[in-house]
Amino acid sequence: MVLAVALLLTTSASAQSVSAGGCTVNAFAYPPFTGTQAWLLLNCPETAWFVVVQNTDRGLQVGPAYLQRAPGANFILVLNAANVAENFTPYHTGNPSDRISDTRFCAAGTCIPPLDANDLGPNGIVLTVPGNIKPTIAVELHDRGIAWMCKSAGKSHTRRGMEMVIWGGWDPGNYDYTIQYIFRDDGQISFRAGASGWDNEQIGIGTAEPHMHDILWRVDIQLGSGLNTPYLWTHYEASLPAYDTENLFNSGHEGAMDLDELRFATLIIEDSTTNAVNHPIGYEVQPFRAGTARHYGAGEGWSLHDTWVTRFSTPESLPATGGSSWTPPDDYLLGNGSNQFGVFNQESVVNQDIVLWHVSSAHHEPHDEDQAAGDTTHGLKGLTLMHWSGFDLVPHNLFDTNPLGGPHRSICDGAL
Repeated sequence: MVLAVALLLTTSASAQSVSAGGCTVNAFAYPPFTGTQAWLLLNCPETAWFVVVQNTDRGLQVGPAYLQRAPGANFILVLNAANVAENFTPYHTGNPSDRISDTRFCAAGTCIPPLDANDLGPNGIVLTVPGNIKPTIAVELHDRGIAWMCKSAGKSHTRRGMEMVIWGGWDPGNYDYTIQYIFRDDGQISFRAGASGWDNEQIGIGTAEPHMHDILWRVDIQLGSGLNTPYLWTHYEASLPAYDTENLFNSGHEGAMDLDELRFATLIIEDSTTNAVNHPIGYEVQPFRAGTARHYGAGEGWSLHDTWVTRFSTPESLPATGGSSWTPPDDYLLGNGSNQFGVFNQESVVNQDIVLWHVSSAHHEPHDEDQAAGDTTHGLKGLTLMHWSGFDLVPHNLFDTNPLGGPHRSICDGAL
């Protein structure tokens, strides 16, 4: 099916397209039998992505997403779906009423703003999906800089990289959020949330009150066979020797972990499918953040760890994906004796359909750059610059070799 879809997108006269850096994005917002979805194909010289995107009551969602790891190779399923499950803004007052779920009071029809060409960079497309009367999804093709380089003994070889950035807005009130999903030509997937707008005065706390922007991401990973296993990877230095370890996550059961920077602690998700070197294909979770949030209010247990792993469950998925009315994340992620959801029932995550949950945070201490140009009241009533948070899924033995054609070192130093 994926190859047929790729052919449809590539050859369809009605598809919008944009090209740069040797890559082309074809965007098709009205394929048959897909409801409110848009189909996107990123074609680059060595790799390709096919991604389905749509709006939900939790904002922009991507998936399924398929990767072609080499020209002419079969596409493999990487993600079933990914979205923002919760958008949480706790102010520092300590008042429970000043801890606001921006997801709770929003739906697709009220909080997803229209976009236009003025919102795009030089290589962008805006899409109007079925069910919308205005464009709400943006797709841009970006040059992401040097992918690999060697310069030695008068020789120079350089390869730049490209990426497809899919983004949309989420406007619950004073803040406008930008939700981004980035698919790179080297197989990496990045998840970003940006907050811009003006500081809240509606709850009587004043524009100068510090606060956090917390995003709970939900990623239904179905890499390769679709039955994956999470591992905890750590690096430890004791005096001069250093040790790297990879152990089964939480003894093979649902649970949580913290991405400890002092030990490069991360989560590696592997499939039983192997590459040509007989290594299990996988992805590594790498945070993109300035700090780590921990909140201790009622119903905020989901914020006490960086990363969670659960086994896929339809009842747990519905409130997290916009398939039902708003539910506190603790109910579906932590679970309890009444609903048996989330990590509560400690199901096995070894060779299972697993779901990755990750908490990313941006701290905002209002400052003079939040002041509106020309406003002499110094009331911090201007628009803020963007505050970003997120994480990356980085290939881990996903390819047999350098996916962007990185050559043997002999082309630079002459050695074999």
